[in-house]
This record gives sequence, structure tokens and C-alpha cells, in this order.
Amino acid sequence: MSKEIIGLIGGTCFLGIAVAKLLKEKGVKVIAFSRRPINSTVCDMEWRQLDHVAAKNERVGTWIYVAPIWTIPDHQALLTSYGVRRIIAISSTSRFTKEHASDPREQLVAAKLIAGERALQHWADTSHLEWVIFRPTLTYGYGLDKNISEIVRAAYRFGCFPVVGSAHGLRQPIHVKDVASACVDVMSNS
Repeated sequence: MSKEIIGLIGGTCFLGIAVAKLLKEKGVKVIAFSRRPINSTVCDMEWRQLDHVAAKNERVGTWIYVAPIWTIPDHQALLTSYGVRRIIAISSTSRFTKEHASDPREQLVAAKLIAGERALQHWADTSHLEWVIFRPTLTYGYGLDKNISEIVRAAYRFGCFPVVGSAHGLRQPIHVKDVASACVDVMSNS
């Protein structure tokens, strides 16, 4: 029996690394794709550079896509060439919470998330693919994120963390390992 192969796009980000570690623990072979060349021993995975790849008569039916969801249209041909049947993608709750933000940059991010989700849904529906979109908010972990870890570092450094104003912007952080676990767990649900 051949080992299951999972495709991973976005494997160099901290969520991609967490997904790869969990898949390795489960004995799943991971083929990770990156925009830049990666040493093939990183995370003990097979790495391929996105712009230099063509399917090598391999079938990779399930993909975990942790790169920005709005880049999926750029990689549809690649995924199709590998015989994609299922795609698990990461978006963000920002697609809802920042759509009407006062900051135009936040509105732009929300618009890109919405467009990416719609593109994935349309492509998956017209190609008869199974798809799942996770929308975590404020993912943190391993000291690699640029939000909760920065707050923790500041609090340790200064012994406190100042809050300006009434602090109505409540968030529910989620650890990167929990998001990775959700991605890996949904693979076994058909």
C-alpha cells in the first residue's frame, strides 16, 4: 500500500510548519510548495518551488492551502495537474470584521479575502471539488506570529501591557496548533 500524499502550499509560514509537523506525526507524506527555493530537509518534507513545478505523474488529491487565500487562482492549474479532489484553505474572520473598517488597508485585506474565498468556491463547485475554508482570528504560536507573541514580549519586558481607550476590540486568539489540527482532522472526514 502506498503512503498517502498531501500537498501543502504555504509551508514556510508558521501555520504551514505546524500542519507539516502534524502530518508527519500521522505518517503522511507531504509535498510542500514554496515561492522560493527551500532546503529539502526543512521539516523533513519534499519541497518544490512553485514557479518551477509540473506534476510528475503524481496524484495528490488532498491539498492544504495556508498561503493567502487570494492566491489560489494563481495555482489552480498546478493543483488540477496533480488531480486535486479536495482543498482545505485558510482565510480569516477579517473578511467580515474589516470589510467596513475605517482604515482603507484593512478594507483592502477584507476585499482580497472575500475575492479569494469566492474564487475558491466557484472553482471548486464548477470542478466538483470538496472544499473547506477555515476562518480563524488572531492566530498565534511558537513566538512566530506578529500579534500575541509581540504583546507577550512587551508585557514581559515592561511588566505590564497598556491598553489605550475602552478596549472594545475584543478578539479570540487561537493557537496555530489548533488551526493545524483542524486542517489535518478535516482530511479524514469525507
